[in-house]
Amino acid sequence: MKKLIVSLAAFASLLAAQSNTQTQTSITAAMTATQNYVVLASATNVAAAKTILIDSELMVVGKYYTAGLNVPVTRNTEKKSVHASGTMALVGKPAWFATFDPFGGCTAANTLVTPYVTVPLTNVGGDARQWLCSTVLNRWVPGWNNDYAPAQITAAVASASTLTPSGQLFHVTGTTTVTAIGIPVGFAYGSFTVIPDGVFAVTGGNNIAISSTAVVSKPLTYIYDPNTSKFYPSY
Repeated sequence: MKKLIVSLAAFASLLAAQSNTQTQTSITAAMTATQNYVVLASATNVAAAKTILIDSELMVVGKYYTAGLNVPVTRNTEKKSVHASGTMALVGKPAWFATFDPFGGCTAANTLVTPYVTVPLTNVGGDARQWLCSTVLNRWVPGWNNDYAPAQITAAVASASTLTPSGQLFHVTGTTTVTAIGIPVGFAYGSFTVIPDGVFAVTGGNNIAISSTAVVSKPLTYIYDPNTSKFYPSY
């Protein structure tokens, strides 16, 4: 019952607050299942009592932490696991991580946090899942690292030298040449698909593997390879 009350309170605040976003970084050293600290690539926005999500494990920053990349943490006994060096870490307030999936309609401007991250209380609950409030559909749709439901349309993005995805599936407007893919908060691996509304060129280099030219209304998928740190287009 206590967990249900906490979840309902978090859901109420989700509906009433302005949208925030977590800070993304990564761990620079492997973490064992018994380790009581984590080594981060960046300590931006890390503070005592804040939370850090690594894979599907949520940790609480120690109350005596003040600064530095070696961050003491308190871990959930039921969720302790091994984490590989280079794994994404999301940092935020405890209320910015939930234990239940959102559903139905939503208003992006009124959501508490983007992406909305569901973290199961135990390993039996599966992996952490990200959700986005689509400004096109005005309902919750799967975000990064979430194959719980099929990809759905998110906000259109204008072509630019750096194209940052708004979700797993979106339209791209304009004809500006794209030379790099921006990494949205929460993205660590996977793919996204764009539906071109105009003809734009994509230049190989930076974090794009090869050059290509978008075709109007022909979906173009980009798959990210963490080993090469590059996106590979479907055509």
